[in-house]
Amino acid sequence: DFTHVRDTVRALMLAMESENVGAGEVINVAAGRNVSVNTLVELMGGTIEFIPKRPADATDTFGSIEKAKHLLGWSPEIHLEEGLKELKEEYGL
Repeated sequence: DFTHVRDTVRALMLAMESENVGAGEVINVAAGRNVSVNTLVELMGGTIEFIPKRPADATDTFGSIEKAKHLLGWSPEIHLEEGLKELKEEYGL
């Protein structure tokens, strides 16, 4: 689950200012959609090289953002494709 850094910072700021949290709650900050590394490579225009799976490799990364929505009024605003386009433009990729 790839989350744009600005979305992450916004969630942290909301949590710091919120009266709804502060008792050690775990709140996922995520994009709310599962994207494979292969898809990420395709979006970046790279070459896919397959390597053997390692024991600690996650097969799925999809964080539930329901608690962030409920407690913070937060949801992601920057989609992966938009963030990657911005990154490519910024660094001339």
